[in-house]
Amino acid sequence: MKEKKLPFIDEDNCAGCRVCVENCPTDSLAIEDPKYHGDIHTIAYLKDKNTCIGCGICEKACPIKAIEMKGG
Repeated sequence: MKEKKLPFIDEDNCAGCRVCVENCPTDSLAIEDPKYHGDIHTIAYLKDKNTCIGCGICEKACPIKAIEMKGG
């Protein structure tokens, strides 16, 4: 059986643009709140690995290539 791949988001490169979130067919991605008051940097994260189907749409949609599909 083929291992399902999950999106790995590079936190240093993610711009929090929401393109991956908007393109995810299973609503498995979300944008984190800023880490502290006054921070404007947000990042995407995998909110539910069980609903992720490993389709790779998020990886293809990311305009800055901050997502890579890896074995889960």
